Amino acid sequence: DATVIVESELADDATTGLAGEVVRLALAAPLLDAVRGDGQAASPVRCSMRVADSEVQVVIAADGRRVAMPDAVAEVVRDGGVRWTNGMQDTGARSLAFPRT
Repeated sequence: DATVIVESELADDATTGLAGEVVRLALAAPLLDAVRGDGQAASPVRCSMRVADSEVQVVIAADGRRVAMPDAVAEVVRDGGVRWTNGMQDTGARSLAFPRT
């Protein structure tokens, strides 16, 4: 299993216009998938946040592993208003975008 390291810039306001349940599901599902090491030690999972004018961006990365949005929650999260990449090609990181209020 992997350690989670959270890196973020300081932000006065990182609120989104989305329901809290959607935000929590969008963050937790890929994070839980990334930290699972199937009983073996895995490289740390790094989470970073950036606040832009129109959205809050969260990147979840795990060295040597692709971070996935599990199929079981993808449709619900997408319908809830969250956008994401299918994995940054060179790193396998998952970038999530939450619209601002």
